[in-house]
Amino acid sequence: MNVDANKVCGRCLARMRQESGLTQVDIARALGVPQSFVSKVETGERSLKLYEQFDYARALGISAPALSERLQSEMDMAGLKGFEKRSDN
Repeated sequence: MNVDANKVCGRCLARMRQESGLTQVDIARALGVPQSFVSKVETGERSLKLYEQFDYARALGISAPALSERLQSEMDMAGLKGFEKRSDN
């Protein structure tokens, strides 16, 4: 688990939620999880599995690619490796 990456992504998700005018409770209801789940994601204590990212994007009212791009941008700005394209195929 990359703690730094989790924290960067969590802060980004919190900003996106706030920009959308949503609360942690709103997101939790849309995901069908407790509010504490959202809190743990936003603090970096827990990371999102790939399938959860699709649901999280939907809860934020954006597309999964838009969520991935925003997270990648935040990772790049923080100097962390994110979802790099592999060239060894």
